[in-house]
Order: sequence, then structure tokens, then C-alpha cells
Amino acid sequence: MGKKHRTKKRSQGGEKSGALTAVLIWAAVALAAAALALVIGNLLGDKADGIPSGEEKPPLYEYDGTGAPEINALMIDIDGKSNKEIEAAISKLNDGSDASISLRGDDLKLKYDSEIALAVTGNSGTADLTNAVKFMKDKGLYISACFYTAIASVESASAAEAMSDYESALMLEAISAGVDEIVILGMPTNDTGIAYASSLFKKVRDKAPEAKLGAAFDYTEFSEGRAGYLIEGYLKFADFCALDAKAAFAHGTNAAAVASENLFYFENYPLRVLIADLGKSDRAAQVKALNQLGIYNIQSASTYSAAG
Repeated sequence: MGKKHRTKKRSQGGEKSGALTAVLIWAAVALAAAALALVIGNLLGDKADGIPSGEEKPPLYEYDGTGAPEINALMIDIDGKSNKEIEAAISKLNDGSDASISLRGDDLKLKYDSEIALAVTGNSGTADLTNAVKFMKDKGLYISACFYTAIASVESASAAEAMSDYESALMLEAISAGVDEIVILGMPTNDTGIAYASSLFKKVRDKAPEAKLGAAFDYTEFSEGRAGYLIEGYLKFADFCALDAKAAFAHGTNAAAVASENLFYFENYPLRVLIADLGKSDRAAQVKALNQLGIYNIQSASTYSAAG
């Protein structure tokens, strides 16, 4: 495994303000079409099972990715938290640890206060993302943000276009706030869905060319022998991929067991492991087991607990 790579903070002061203004202007233009809000509202309210395999596959956007920054990230809960509470959580991090935050969970609810989300859905989270990110970066932390996409739930190219408009605007909001990278979870796993996902990545990079974006897949996809297909497909436009093993413990297995069956991919592709943080001792055991396999790129994708 290579050395830990740090992404330089790209925007400060007036530059950050200008970038955010540009994002909001672009978002306002995108949202001007009344159909967008209508489609998004319908999609969020009625999640489908997947993209019909018979629909014509759109063109695949391709991009030469930069790889997976090697991090050891613990989740910091910023939803409704004050700087004092965030600092208390940071104090529990081991020396050299990085921060993992959640922008949007698997329930598709935002964790932070978003002008874009309010404009489209009428709902938003509570965290002051810009303040929280600045506070953590001032502490020297590299910040990886987790974002669940709903792109796998859409049923047509037009719906995918509207969804990617909305979700890319949310991600650009987070990038403007200063996060170092975004790991996108809940990715589609068939050809058409992968093409839809590539459009989402493209829309982010069109506005933020240096954005570092990863694609995460549930561990069951790896267990079913589809790792190569997904990794090869997504690395055409993602910087890195991740094995999402958060739920493995609930099904009688664990991240190391799943990873051990797919070591070829960890040895030859830019991959990360996402784990559930069930407490200090549990996380230490998971990290040790993964380290013994030669895997050091590990990120907690659930709230850190000092218990245990």
C-alpha cells in the first residue's frame, strides 16, 4: 500500500465564498425548471427497485482517476452538533486519524443545512457544514464525506438526469464547504445504472475539476463474485472504489473475511474498506484484521463510539 496522500485544501476566504456563490447560481439555474423539483419529489417519495435492464444505455463518461488516498478515518457526527461537541469527538481520535462525516444517510435525509435541498424538497438537515468542516480542518484533519445516492432508484434517463442535477448540486455544496473527498454509497450495479452514475460524477467534475470522488458497493456484491465487473466499470470515472462492509457483522461475517476473498482486487486496484464502528475495541479488532491482510485504507462509515 502506498503512502497516505493528502489532498490540498483548494479554497479559502474569498475563493471559497466565490466557489459557493458559483455553485448556488448554477443550482438556481438548474432548479429553474419546475419539472426538476417535481421529478425529484416523486423520486424521493417513491423509491423504485432499480433501473430496467431493457432501457437503452446512455454514453459512459470516462475520467482518468487519481487513486484512493490512504486514510484511517473515524466517523464524526456533525448533525446538530456544536463546535464543543465536535471537538470532544475529535479528542477521541487516535493520533494521525482522519475524519469521516455523513452528508446524507441511506434514508436519503441530509445531515447538514442546505439551501439547495430546501429549494427542491423543502427539507434539510441541521448541521452548519461550512463551520464544522473549517473547525475540523483547523485541527489538521483530512475529511472524507459519505453521501448516499438515489440514482439506483430511478426508472428512466430523464429521471436520472434530474436526480443527478440535484445530487451533484448537493455534492458541490459540500466541496465548496471544504471537504477533501466524497465517497458515494448506494451505487447502481448494472450497465445502465453505471452509465447514469457516470453522468452524476461528470456533473460534479464539470464544476469542480479537482474533486476526489469514490464509489462504494455493498459487500454482498463482492461476495457474489461481481467485484471485477463493478471495479472495472466504476474506475472508468471514479478516483477509487470502496467495499462497504458496514452490515457484514449482522450477517455472520466481517470486513476482513469479505476482503480476504477479494485480495486480488485490493492488491491491484485503488480500494478502501468501509466499516461499522461498534465501539473502540471492536474497531481496533477490525482494523488489526484488515492490516494483517495488508489493507490499511479504512474508513468508519457509522458514528464513532468511545465505548467498549
